[in-house]
Amino acid sequence: MATLNGEGTIQIVTSLNSNGNVAWSPSVVLSMALSLGGNISSAPSVFSALAISHIKIRVIFDQQMKNDNRLLDANNYSVVPVTLGVSVVVLSVSPGTGTNPTYVDLTTTEMTGDWDYQVDVVAGSSGPMSYFGVQIGMNNFTTFEGVGERPTIKRIESTSINGANIIFSEPMLDNDYIRNPDKYVFDGGLTVSSISDVDVDTVKLVTSDQTPGTIYNLTIG
Repeated sequence: MATLNGEGTIQIVTSLNSNGNVAWSPSVVLSMALSLGGNISSAPSVFSALAISHIKIRVIFDQQMKNDNRLLDANNYSVVPVTLGVSVVVLSVSPGTGTNPTYVDLTTTEMTGDWDYQVDVVAGSSGPMSYFGVQIGMNNFTTFEGVGERPTIKRIESTSINGANIIFSEPMLDNDYIRNPDKYVFDGGLTVSSISDVDVDTVKLVTSDQTPGTIYNLTIG
């Protein structure tokens, strides 16, 4: 069997057969295999996941995985919000370091920051398998906290004496919060009475009469 001696190196203890050759027993070979790659008979599972950025998720397995098309198939991974947050689409999968990595990085569409997500890995014949060829088990999932990128205002433009558009840096979620006129405060006495539309990255405001040539500053809160 293989043991670690006092000098920190591997020492393999064997015996000689009647011909003077090294006699390898199945138990010795099995012990060496276990020391190199973990339990060769257990199904791999998802150990944890974490958001690396607003568009990247690292999925960590509990053992080395076979680096093949099944491990890198984006269709074998799904990411859904646990309660709130936008749905996420997995665009591509990159293997971790090493010949047989213990993790993969998912490139995705943008997550919602501070909300919990669940990542699931497909099991069965099309799913990822361990380095030793064991298929991943059923119901393999874990949760993690999403990371978002805060939108910014690209510009504000007047569309009429009673209209103004806010153009954001990305598409906005159409909900009660973004349609609340109290969230938009101009200086100079200009008020917002309603939001007429939320169109992808543009929020359309209905305002009191604007004074031509006057510059208004907007605070969103």
